[in-house]
Amino acid sequence: MTTRSIESVAAIVISSVLASLLTGCVASSTYEQAQEKAYVQHQQDQRQILDLNVGNRRLKEKVETLESSLQASREQLTRTEQERKEMRDEMLRLKIEKEQ
Repeated sequence: MTTRSIESVAAIVISSVLASLLTGCVASSTYEQAQEKAYVQHQQDQRQILDLNVGNRRLKEKVETLESSLQASREQLTRTEQERKEMRDEMLRLKIEKEQ
């Protein structure tokens, strides 16, 4: 082999090695970027899940409070209705006594 052909082969080999290294670095960099992006997305998803869980817990507590309030209102309404009936009956009894 001549010096010129050795230099040509060496240049081709060096170019190939550099190209493969650069391509490997780009692929590795792209992989690392994708991995970092997936990690960040996972963290955001986890935060969103926690936020939703907190929101759900608050809504459940609010529902329980409202159900309790509704039950108390129903009981009060039942008592008021009973008192109204008793008052009506008493007034009717007094009216009947007065007419006799």
